[in-house]
Amino acid sequence: MLKLAVQLLALAVMMVSGIHADLGNSPWWWPLETLITALWMVGITNAFNFLDGINGLAGVLAATVSLLMGALAWHTGQVYMLLLCFAVAGAAIGFLPDNARYRQPARTFLGDVGSTYLGWMMAAIALMGDWSSEGVIKSYSAPLLIFSVMIFDMIYTTIARVSRGDVRSLREWVEFVGRDHLHHRLLDMGCSQPQAVVMIAAFTLLMGLAALAIIKSSLFATWLLLAQAFVFYGVLSFLMIRRR
Repeated sequence: MLKLAVQLLALAVMMVSGIHADLGNSPWWWPLETLITALWMVGITNAFNFLDGINGLAGVLAATVSLLMGALAWHTGQVYMLLLCFAVAGAAIGFLPDNARYRQPARTFLGDVGSTYLGWMMAAIALMGDWSSEGVIKSYSAPLLIFSVMIFDMIYTTIARVSRGDVRSLREWVEFVGRDHLHHRLLDMGCSQPQAVVMIAAFTLLMGLAALAIIKSSLFATWLLLAQAFVFYGVLSFLMIRRR
């Protein structure tokens, strides 16, 4: 709960600095923009932290997401965002040799400080950038797809925990720790730790390539790509439920 309180304080500082979801120029959008910004920043930050469960996963995921966001920034002509994405990706990649070790113990770990920082930076990058000039749907569809693995894991585990009765309040949801995240389920399905890391990175890359296609696509094609992601995660959910 203390960590959540500090994140909300950081959120307030960020919004006062002018970084928030932008739905239009009307002041009537402000309450909804505030809610979306809070859910996005706190949700993505903690979803990334939850996925920091096996060696190398958080670093590989951060590098993949940051490079995809960098490619998105390059496509939209945002040089500053491109450099920022590459800086975050470079930090994550530089961390991997000491962490992504499977035949011998890892020498360093991100911990809550590292994973919270990387998750917050990536979530903020998605809000800071201008990803499309063709309306809100296209502007936010690309980041949604790139971050969809984290979003899926957060939603799936929350629904599973509530349905099992493990979580009955916000406090229990914040403090609950379990082996039911995506990487745990891939391990239970027979993947080794390196295979689980590669699988999650591949899922992210798959969704990221669809996100890059959105930039030059029509609105109809954007909805189709979002529907494709929905079907993909539906199939993945079915496989995990059947395995359980």
